[in-house]
Amino acid sequence: RTQAATAFQHIGSIDTPAQSDLLAAFLASKPGPASLELMVRALDESQVQLPDLVCQLAELCIETYGKDAGDITKSASASAMGLAKVVVRLYAQTEDSGIQSRCLTIIDEMERHRFLGLSDELRRLDR
Repeated sequence: RTQAATAFQHIGSIDTPAQSDLLAAFLASKPGPASLELMVRALDESQVQLPDLVCQLAELCIETYGKDAGDITKSASASAMGLAKVVVRLYAQTEDSGIQSRCLTIIDEMERHRFLGLSDELRRLDR
């Protein structure tokens, strides 16, 4: 799964519908922590509108990483910083109030688990 996830390093260069299709297949594979980290990194580097499935990815990351995402000594913290960027970016990009609401719920959960990088991303959004 981890090796297959490296195929997503080019996800940022494809359009949103194609990203959505790939992300759906990825999520259906029940990825582990290392694979999730690769996907988050790839989406963080994407330059196009993020697919709404990012919410499902974020929820899975929160479930997988939990409090480790706030611990700088854990590898989950690196993924947490990228995930914060991706979720805040999706919130800012979308005009769908349902997706924005879901992003806010995800942000609340990330804050509850003290995900690294979340405060910085929220400050950037406020500017």
